[in-house]
Amino acid sequence: MDMLDQARMIIIFTGFFVVAFSGFALSFLLQPDRKEIEDYLNRKVDKAIYHIAILSLSLILIWVTGVWKLARPNYVNTILLDIAAIVMGTILIYVNISMIYMLIKIGYRPVFNRIIIDIGASLAVIWLVFEKFSLSWYVVVLISAVCVGIILYFLFWLLKYRQIVNIIVEPISIYRSGVGFRIFSILYGMSLISSGYSEEAYKGYIVLSFTVFAAVFWFTSRELRKLLKL
Repeated sequence: MDMLDQARMIIIFTGFFVVAFSGFALSFLLQPDRKEIEDYLNRKVDKAIYHIAILSLSLILIWVTGVWKLARPNYVNTILLDIAAIVMGTILIYVNISMIYMLIKIGYRPVFNRIIIDIGASLAVIWLVFEKFSLSWYVVVLISAVCVGIILYFLFWLLKYRQIVNIIVEPISIYRSGVGFRIFSILYGMSLISSGYSEEAYKGYIVLSFTVFAAVFWFTSRELRKLLKL
C-alpha cells in the first residue's frame, strides 16, 4: 500500500468520525426543549470566533491545495490535497467534540430526534443522485473560494459583534448557524467517505456541503451587519 492509498484510508476513517460526531452534536441541538441551549450558545461568541478562525485556515488550505492540484495534477499535489482534507476533517471533529463537551458539562444530554434519521436516509439517496452527474473540479475550486470569502466576511462581523453581545437584549441566533454548521459537517464527512468509492459522489458532496456552508454563514453575516449598522 503506497502513501496515496494510506492517505485515502485515513480520509475515509476521518469521514466516518466527522459524520458520527456531527450527528451526535446535532442530537443535542435538535432536542425538543432547546430554548435554553439556544440562549446559551447565542452568548458563546468567543468560542464561535475561535472555531471559525481555525476553520477559516483549513478552508484556505483546502482551496490552495485544490487550485494547485488543478493547475498541476500529479502525485505530490494529490497527496497535499488529501492532507488538507484530513486536516479539515480533524478540525470538524474537534469543533463538534468541543461543543458536545461544553453542553454535557452544563447538564445537557443527547436526545433522539427523527430529523437525524431522515438526514441519514437522505444521504444515501443523495449519493445515488451524484452518481448520475459529473461535476468539474473547477466547480469544486470555485465553491471553495466562495466559502473562504464568506467565512472571512462572517469572522469580520463576528469580531465586531463580540464587542456588544453582552449589552444587547436579543442576541443574533448563533444557534441557527450551529445547526447549519453540523449539517455542513455531516455532508463534508460524507465527501471524505465517498472519496474512496466514487469520484462523482466525492465532488458532489463537496459542492453540496460547501453550498450549505456558504448559505448558512452568508445569511448570518447579513443579520450581523444589519444589527451593527443600526
